Amino acid sequence: MLRGHAFYLLDNLFDSEESYINALRIKPAPKDPILQERLGIVYAKRQSWTDAKTVFLKVCKEKVSTNAWYYLGLSLLRLGELEASEDAISQANILDNQDASIWGLNAILCLKYGKQRLPQAKFCMKEALRLGLKDTALLEEIADLFEHEGLLAESARLYETVSSLIQSEQETAQAEHAQKRDRAASEEKQQSIAACEEKMLKLLDEKHGIILQKLGNIYCNEKLDKGGDAHNVELAIEHFKRAIDLVKGDSNKTNIALTLQTLLTR
Repeated sequence: MLRGHAFYLLDNLFDSEESYINALRIKPAPKDPILQERLGIVYAKRQSWTDAKTVFLKVCKEKVSTNAWYYLGLSLLRLGELEASEDAISQANILDNQDASIWGLNAILCLKYGKQRLPQAKFCMKEALRLGLKDTALLEEIADLFEHEGLLAESARLYETVSSLIQSEQETAQAEHAQKRDRAASEEKQQSIAACEEKMLKLLDEKHGIILQKLGNIYCNEKLDKGGDAHNVELAIEHFKRAIDLVKGDSNKTNIALTLQTLLTR
């Protein structure tokens, strides 16, 4: 069980899952209030939504946990069980109405219903931002859904927020790795830390490139009413120029280059 917690804290999903399952097979069952909840989170991180749903249904019956209700709602949402998901997310919101992630998940739920619940989605998103939502994956998904519904201005604002958050993550990562290098006892350890930093920053760059490309696509969309056509084209060019150096794939870079060429010759 302790081995499972150690693997969990290291984000080793496979070994933590195996250790937790083995611990749960012990009779009598270990009295650890977070064991099943963490197993459910492991399933959620691995996107094993049916397994996560099963675990969190059990956890929610056995104890009061905002986290369990949140993950139950998330699992049901991913499985397309919208009504049951709404019940779970509402329960999580009742237990803690100051949790930005719950409001963000509620926004996604509302957007899954399409235009009929756009006002509720906007309200939930407003609350999530007011409470300081910083989950870039959640924010990007909401922005994608707003764009799908034709709410381009709202989508652009969220993508800009994600872009700023990623830049903050990069700055934080650089500062933390610099501190680790300063404390490293050997040159070999310093090189290992530098390699880890390079890998992390590369992933963040690629993630940032995707967001910048999405922003470019929105700003060159003729349906966007924000600042005038000329200003929007300037913003599109700016974001595409930044994105082209960060995105992966020659095909993707070529598409951005062709779009830039078209915009620059308008």
